[in-house]
Amino acid sequence: MKFNGFNDKPVKFKLKNGLNVELIYAPTLQTYVEYDVPLGSIHTSYKIGNKTYPLKPGIAHFLEHMMYMMKDHDAFEHFHKLGVIANAMTTYRQTTYGVIGHKNMLEATLYLLEMLETTNFTGERVQAEKSIINEEIAMYDDEIDTIVQKKMFDQLIYEHPIKYEITGRKSEISNISAKDLQRVFDHFYTSDKRQLLILGPIDVEQFKHALLNYKSPITATKHPLILNNEEPKNIKSSEEIYHLKMNVGVFNMGIKHILDTKDEKLLFKTELYMLFLMRLLYDTSTNFQEHMSDLKLMIDGFNFNLILEDETLIFMMDVESDHSFDLKEHVLEQFFNTDDKDLTKEAFIALKKAYLGHFMMALDDIENRLFLYGKYQLNGISLEEAFTLLDEITYEDILNFKSSITKDMFSFSHFIKNDQNS
Repeated sequence: MKFNGFNDKPVKFKLKNGLNVELIYAPTLQTYVEYDVPLGSIHTSYKIGNKTYPLKPGIAHFLEHMMYMMKDHDAFEHFHKLGVIANAMTTYRQTTYGVIGHKNMLEATLYLLEMLETTNFTGERVQAEKSIINEEIAMYDDEIDTIVQKKMFDQLIYEHPIKYEITGRKSEISNISAKDLQRVFDHFYTSDKRQLLILGPIDVEQFKHALLNYKSPITATKHPLILNNEEPKNIKSSEEIYHLKMNVGVFNMGIKHILDTKDEKLLFKTELYMLFLMRLLYDTSTNFQEHMSDLKLMIDGFNFNLILEDETLIFMMDVESDHSFDLKEHVLEQFFNTDDKDLTKEAFIALKKAYLGHFMMALDDIENRLFLYGKYQLNGISLEEAFTLLDEITYEDILNFKSSITKDMFSFSHFIKNDQNS
């Protein structure tokens, strides 16, 4: 399968304020603008020169909210008047702002730059935003899926911030001040790694001329160097039982694997090794799941969750089951003593082909294509390289990776209905 990139190569240049710009002409119905800041929820400290600075948990997401507060109006209202859609999100490694529309896109882009290069942090505004973010956090606190995931993170992780929500926790949000926000803005929203990506049926020369002549309040860039979070290799707890008020029990399994590399390409492939391996062993199409269903040990299929940050690889899968302990024994048997009915070369080839197809289909969504392009680029990998790395994975890679997983990396949690005996 051949990777299909953009129709035209990006026109790349850098503004005087240090912003990296890429303009990509594409005959789409709308124009997509993305502005990426290299600051995410897992970043807890960084250096500029010889000085180290802390990052309070939740501050990246907090800044995302605050940036839409202009001096005398809400930026969302202005985008609405321009007839465009504005959005933003914070991930583990970045904060992304987007604008989508089919008219006034140059004006909307310049306004986006103005919004992201000026601050209006006051004590009153910060306090008001804390209430809004606390409501956002509370929306998910009581959901069973959230509880199940948090408990497993607690069993696997000591201090790595991937165990916490991107929003941060209420106790941590309460400690963020206007001064904290301004300092982080000054260092990351002037970073020499931030990037502006624009894709659509644009007049490239017109956009380039307007951007190069944009009068920015930022006159110098910073180079914040993110410091890695260290995490012990061992898990905190191998097995826990929880009694909750629920309609049916839940079985959850987690694996923690600390890698000894900072090579982004190898980390990318290793994440795929884990995903392929667990899909081959436990997915809905496997003999294992059919057998478990026949034994009535599980309801529906497993939910998979995979995270790899700072060389810390976490895999979790959960399923509704009132026979959690019996299911655990079968899961271990399948992993360590499988008779290879599921882990076959033929099954791997079919799965890899499907993932290559899914990768290409995901790029059909223009907004998603631009986001992945920017995400991989910030991590030092091109979109085409990501496709190539996926295509390079072999059956032997999966088997070799499987042999590196040991029983002491596993953790299990059993969520039992209150009326069920343990």
